[in-house]
Amino acid sequence: MTTAVQDAFDTVLAAVADDRRSNSSNSREAVRVAVNAAARAHGQRVTAATIRPYLPSWVATPQIGSTVNRLRSRGYLVKTGKYTANGKGGDARNQGKRSPIYKVTGHIPREAVQP
Repeated sequence: MTTAVQDAFDTVLAAVADDRRSNSSNSREAVRVAVNAAARAHGQRVTAATIRPYLPSWVATPQIGSTVNRLRSRGYLVKTGKYTANGKGGDARNQGKRSPIYKVTGHIPREAVQP
């Protein structure tokens, strides 16, 4: 991905993460709680696959990636340079897709996911 494309993608993700509707705000908070729980359970390392089990079913799907991107851009998640499979079996389309492993730099506070 070129720098220009990545910048445009980051702009779109930021716009989604800034959605102030209550369901979006609640979803961002649920993602934050899920990341903290996954970090505690997995030695401060998280991936899409380790976060997913902690997400409630009502979370707005677009908020998951945009919130993770916000946490990364604000320094709460740091890429380790390592990747793992996105899933653990089943029939999901993206289960074999490479997913970055992030190091969680510490407990993520509530204000970290707010616009």
